[in-house]
Amino acid sequence: MNKSLVGSINSAAAVVLDPGETVQVVASAMVGQVSAKKTIVAAAAVGVLTGGALTALVTPKKLYVVLTERRLVFLEGEKIGGKAKPVIYMEFPRSAVETVSTRTKRAVLVVPTLVAEFAIAGSEKGLKLQFPTVCRGEGQEIADALSVGARGSL
Repeated sequence: MNKSLVGSINSAAAVVLDPGETVQVVASAMVGQVSAKKTIVAAAAVGVLTGGALTALVTPKKLYVVLTERRLVFLEGEKIGGKAKPVIYMEFPRSAVETVSTRTKRAVLVVPTLVAEFAIAGSEKGLKLQFPTVCRGEGQEIADALSVGARGSL
């Protein structure tokens, strides 16, 4: 990740973190899963409303991921410019998040991304993060830090 974006994420995180809480890893990721059914329904609805002139594509949400010694925090980004905003989209105590799996996925047949899946304590649904090529290393650091064997490290 470029230094400007890392600085933007760190600055936004500094506003929302608790006193004494320190940032360990920052990254950008697409968060969530989009089912084929949801995509088809959205495309059909927009197609009907616009008389077939437009269609819709439903995608996971791009968020900034901040791992601290206490929490996994997701920050929103500005629509234009992409800088991180000091607005928490969602957060989990670090002890409630556990890495289930990681794998490399080839987007557009060439560009490798890291897909990491996490279990959230007390929730039936997990969390899927797709880290773009420029954040694969940071994504792997986050996944490693949240694995069962790494509790309390990093």
